[in-house]
Amino acid sequence: MKRISVQLSTNKILEMQDGGETDDIILADARLNTLKQNAISNGINETDVKVSWVTDQEYNDLIESQKAPLTYIELRKLAYPSIVDQLDTIFHNGLDVWKAKIQTIKDTYPKD
Repeated sequence: MKRISVQLSTNKILEMQDGGETDDIILADARLNTLKQNAISNGINETDVKVSWVTDQEYNDLIESQKAPLTYIELRKLAYPSIVDQLDTIFHNGLDVWKAKIQTIKDTYPKD
């Protein structure tokens, strides 16, 4: 188990601490309260902080949900063949074949 603090207004994880599970409810609440106090000490309003225990899977899901989607530029960069492969395509197949391959990538990932 992990304990996390999340800023409610942004749904961003502020802090995560691993372990520390206990059947002692008072101790478990004290450990969560430490996270809340850390957030408050860093200028986050108390009403804007949620603390909770989460499983490893819940934590990983939250991390994944916070990743920004790739921009069309980043997607294009990943899709383009290396310069060496592009030059090889031009040499062996000509500019028209190369242009068609590049245009397919541009069409797949158009400018915003």
